[in-house]
Formats: sequence, structure tokens, C-alpha cells
Amino acid sequence: MGSNYEMCIYNQFMEVMGCLDATEKACAVKKEHKEDVDWLNAWIDGMIF
Repeated sequence: MGSNYEMCIYNQFMEVMGCLDATEKACAVKKEHKEDVDWLNAWIDGMIF
């Protein structure tokens, strides 16, 4: 019985770790896009209309 419980906990742990990895990747992409937008905004602010 203990082995089944441990396997269930392990499977849940692996699922949570998978979600964490996906979240970290999404945050990295958002940070990269924010840096691009900030650069473009600075570039636009420097333009003379």
C-alpha cells in the first residue's frame, strides 16, 4: 500500500514540475517581448515627427 501512495505522490510531483517548467518558459518569453517593446518605444520616442 505504501508503494502505491509513493508512486501517486511522485506522479503528482512530476506533473507539478512540468507545469513549473512551462510557466518559467512563458515568463522568459514575456520578458524578452517586454525588452523588445521597451526598445521600440525608446526608438519611437527619439523620432522627430
